[in-house]
Amino acid sequence: PTLAKALAACKKNSKCKAVVRRSDNKYFLSTKGKSGKTKKTNYKVYVKGSTTYGLLGYTYTYYPNYVYSTLDKTVYKTLPKAAKACATKSTCTGIVKVAKNKYQLATDTSLKAGKGKALYIKGGYDYTERDIYFGNEIFTAKGPYTLSGTKADKTTYKDRDTALKHCLANKNCNGMTLTGGKYTLYKSSTTTEKYGSVSWIRRGDILASDKYFWDKQAGKTLSGYYDSTKYTTLAKATAACAKATSCKGVTKEETKKYRTNTGSTFSTNNGRTAWRQEDPFVLHSGTYFTKLSGKKLSNIQTKKAYASEAKAAAACAKVPRTCTGFVLKSKKYYLTKGWTLYTDADYTAFIRNHEKVVNVEYTTMYGGYSYSVKGPFMHDPTKFGKTAYTTSSKCMAACNKSAKCKGCSYFGKKQKYYTSTDSKVYLGGGKDKAFTKGGKSVVNNSYIFETKASGTKIKGDYLDSTTYTSLGKAMEACAKKTGCTGFTKTGKNKYRLGKTSTVETKKGMQAYMKGSTVTAYHLKLWPHMSDMVITGQGKTALKTKKKAMIACSKNAKCKGVNKVGGKYYQATGDGYTVKSGGEAWVKGSSYTPSFTYDNTVWYYKDGYKTSGDIGFGTTSYTSKDKAMYWCVRNPICNSVHYTNKKYHLRSGTKVTEAENDKAWTYGTSKVDFTKVALPVAGGMWNPRPGYKLGSPLEKKKTYKTLPLAAKACLGHPKCSGIMYTTKTKTYTIHGSDQVSSGKGYIAYPKKYVCDGNCKVTKKGKVLSIDLKYCFKVHRMEISNKANCCSKNTGKVVIKNGSKTCASLTMNGKTSAMKLDCASGAVGTKITMTFANIGDINLVGLGLVVEGSDAC
Repeated sequence: PTLAKALAACKKNSKCKAVVRRSDNKYFLSTKGKSGKTKKTNYKVYVKGSTTYGLLGYTYTYYPNYVYSTLDKTVYKTLPKAAKACATKSTCTGIVKVAKNKYQLATDTSLKAGKGKALYIKGGYDYTERDIYFGNEIFTAKGPYTLSGTKADKTTYKDRDTALKHCLANKNCNGMTLTGGKYTLYKSSTTTEKYGSVSWIRRGDILASDKYFWDKQAGKTLSGYYDSTKYTTLAKATAACAKATSCKGVTKEETKKYRTNTGSTFSTNNGRTAWRQEDPFVLHSGTYFTKLSGKKLSNIQTKKAYASEAKAAAACAKVPRTCTGFVLKSKKYYLTKGWTLYTDADYTAFIRNHEKVVNVEYTTMYGGYSYSVKGPFMHDPTKFGKTAYTTSSKCMAACNKSAKCKGCSYFGKKQKYYTSTDSKVYLGGGKDKAFTKGGKSVVNNSYIFETKASGTKIKGDYLDSTTYTSLGKAMEACAKKTGCTGFTKTGKNKYRLGKTSTVETKKGMQAYMKGSTVTAYHLKLWPHMSDMVITGQGKTALKTKKKAMIACSKNAKCKGVNKVGGKYYQATGDGYTVKSGGEAWVKGSSYTPSFTYDNTVWYYKDGYKTSGDIGFGTTSYTSKDKAMYWCVRNPICNSVHYTNKKYHLRSGTKVTEAENDKAWTYGTSKVDFTKVALPVAGGMWNPRPGYKLGSPLEKKKTYKTLPLAAKACLGHPKCSGIMYTTKTKTYTIHGSDQVSSGKGYIAYPKKYVCDGNCKVTKKGKVLSIDLKYCFKVHRMEISNKANCCSKNTGKVVIKNGSKTCASLTMNGKTSAMKLDCASGAVGTKITMTFANIGDINLVGLGLVVEGSDAC
């Protein structure tokens, strides 16, 4: 190999201390570098430690008082001009400074002494890279490299910032390349060497903290612990890591458990998130600059020098279209206009990134559709609708009505919302926000779940081996697992959890994606964000989140609720600020959760109560399901109200505020009322909404309540039913139990024990009587057939339902048994269990009962 190649190899090898030229002109790397001389004949030692420069994409090693023998005749006035010429000539082996402002290209590698002169030995490419912050992602810029393969779009761009904005908006873009002054976006992130090119590789989410950039990777972990401390916040962990040379990153292992790591290689762990420490940065004038010692940017503007880092940064930030950063040399700062990074020990480079933005991401919902919110992003203004809306709810309502609408954008400069026919979002500025419309969605276990297009599945392997048998079970399981990104319906009653954030086409399947956490309270949806607060925080602290949300709901200027230091505050600003340990709930659109239970649609209103007593029967339960079951079967009941650990049946539907209470009102129901039996005033009745009875028994007599009417009917020997008239809000009693269709009426035909025909069935030693409905038994009289039962001996246990009514001794010809059921046994079936049933033959049954809802 040539001396240049040997020197380049030695530079890359940390153990190499020198290059040795043997007598046969072959070069070898040496781990000893004490002297530039050797006693061996025709041997030469080149000690490592000479200055290395990066010039126009190549490395050059500087050797004073040496020259190469053969020089090109052309003389260049500056080193950069000579380096530019050398880069384009394959025969060029280096540059010789022959005198002041005189440089010539060398075309051989014969080294000889040259007092007062200097040799720049040409090495390989000057490989450089740096990490940059742009928008909400991290890119690694590498040179001299190009991307290749399929382009992400057909457009070439003239400046870096525009190209990066379009890359962020394009889900297929994984990087871009600058060649010949033009930027091209690519789908592939694979690089190949190409002189004069610079490529930016897209890597994902970024955190800028504690003077370093951090590459954020969800579902990843880092190895090795730097210390034994378990940090409760990310900010505390990154602060500790940034101070330690051997710490390479941070991993979130559990909620409020962050560990510092010594390893820098990501490995998969679905339940974790890792942040790897990358390049250092400085922040000036609201703009990030990557800081790299021993590097410089191309096209240095030497005409004007700045006295401080801050002044140079401020000057650069004012002209982002032309300024790529600045460099420091000899305590002076100079702006630059080129993006190519070179190695040069005399310089420190400050590469311009992007202005500091507070990245906001959450999911909200309006009118049953999910909307993915990103800030500071917005849709292409050329695709905006003409109408400007004052609120996001109005804009989303309009968007929901149009199949062509893909979302809404908040244009910060105009303080208005616009619909968009394009789903792509572009990096904006300030308070801009993009609301991108998704599919039909539901809230379950404090998460929004979006239904994706039919024939899709979550990409990649499933999260675990469990198959869930219902949509609800899959949502509940996914909500509890941090690594779950959603689930896929793989077949009938089969659901599998996923672990990636993208979907792919799969015939016969259906994907559901998990969105952000939300709180449904006070008839609004409140999307939640961690380590973030809304600007414009008020001074008044509230003790609970619910109190703050109630106050915010009533305040037209309030944009959400912040939690800081364990207290809650209203916030009126349109912006957001990063706050370690802080939390924010954005005031979203009006929302009433609904669900189906017992063939009935129920609407849930947290923080509210309903009123209106039912006035009869059991009106409070310890079980919500039981309360809902009886409410929907009682035409007087219209809601369920939870307070003081009990669920109460209510006649009203109007809700009023009650911070810790809950209310459920019901909508449509498919309950079969022909099978419903309602106990009122001791009797049993079959409510039939939309039906009426015949002529009333008492033409001029009406009753104001159902219990009064029921009591009157039970006391009238000819009464067989009750009817409610909606128009007059009164009840009447009737002699017939035959119903006919009638709008505006509710018929209550009377129901009888055993439907008026009690029969005894025998099985072994047990006799049973099916009562048909739920009754409480007070007294019984049981008659045997005459001249029978002489063989009966021992005890008989009589029960109604599961409770014993009586236990009697039965011997000889017992013709009848009379008993009081003191226990008040409730049930739908009477059973008599005999010790020795003999020739028992029941022929008569007399019961004193009252209707009950306790079965």
